[in-house]
Amino acid sequence: SLDLPSRTIIRKEFNSLLSKGISLKERDHPARRPDGRKGNDSFVLIKPFWIKTGQGDPVDWSDPSSSANGRPKFILTPSATANLRRLCQAVASGPWSILLEGPTSAGKTTLVEYLAARCGHRCVR
Repeated sequence: SLDLPSRTIIRKEFNSLLSKGISLKERDHPARRPDGRKGNDSFVLIKPFWIKTGQGDPVDWSDPSSSANGRPKFILTPSATANLRRLCQAVASGPWSILLEGPTSAGKTTLVEYLAARCGHRCVR
């Protein structure tokens, strides 16, 4: 895992080499829906990635209306959003295992539980 300054340098280099002529807005634009325009809700968009849904009903924990007390169960801070994007990129890339590293209480499990709930999957620990 890279520290923040190294990650910034690598990202800048990566973007300059592979994203020439493509704006940030274009990079954040999702691809076509995998199941077609009239999709049967078998994918959920977590920008800019389409993630396959599970058997359950998708629930967005960041939406206040999804909880009984009117407060969201999960807050999408800028760092949580960035980590969610990286996790979605890994999930969307294929059926391989994903290793999340970080200190205790960093929110790794909560992030996976949020993604599972958002996609209608069951999270088993």
